[in-house]
Amino acid sequence: MAAYDDTDNTRIFHIGVWGFMITALVALYAQGLYQWFHKRLVDSRTVEQTSVIKEIERQEKDLNNYVPLDLEKGRYGIPIEKAMQETLEELKSQPEPTAFVPATSPRG
Repeated sequence: MAAYDDTDNTRIFHIGVWGFMITALVALYAQGLYQWFHKRLVDSRTVEQTSVIKEIERQEKDLNNYVPLDLEKGRYGIPIEKAMQETLEELKSQPEPTAFVPATSPRG
């Protein structure tokens, strides 16, 4: 029977501990580096962020005002609040839906 008494458990333990510590330090460094770069990009107000902010502001303005959609056909967009009110009024003016009754009973 073979004897495996030559394994150095202390050395294996040290390699595991050092490996874990190095991996943790690299992960923390990478996270810190990412945060540092992200902060620099946000602070510098890059061109992409500025154009996105302007586009969102334009879309919000379009949602809250009357805007031309198709001038040739005379179509205009209405504010979103007004569209919701008109939809509710239209739904209230319709008759109540009747209950659905299947033609044949599934128990049959």
